[in-house]
Amino acid sequence: MSIEKLDRQKLDPIKFTKRQQERIKKKYQNRCALCWLGTGDGVDICVTHKQESIDGGSSSIENGLVLCTEHSKIRYDAELNHTKTYTALMLKVAKHRKNKNMENLYSEVLEMHEKYNINR
Repeated sequence: MSIEKLDRQKLDPIKFTKRQQERIKKKYQNRCALCWLGTGDGVDICVTHKQESIDGGSSSIENGLVLCTEHSKIRYDAELNHTKTYTALMLKVAKHRKNKNMENLYSEVLEMHEKYNINR
């Protein structure tokens, strides 16, 4: 994602309405799209975005996805592994905007990556 796109993008997550969530769950028969386990199997499920709002995804039914909590956690953990790359990009955005507070914040986050040897 380019700095210009991030500069224009609102970083607030877009949420599904309760009605949309129910329609998406029905579409997936209350089952995880990956393992096909669901509420009937005693597995908790959640509705998430196929393409996240930060990447241009909308909260449309077509962009909805059902995952079990285990696959949702795996997906979330995989996304967390990219925080260093994301933080470095946001540091560039802060510098581009000449926003010293945000620049300091992202610099400190990158320092924490180094301190705790988080290499992604």
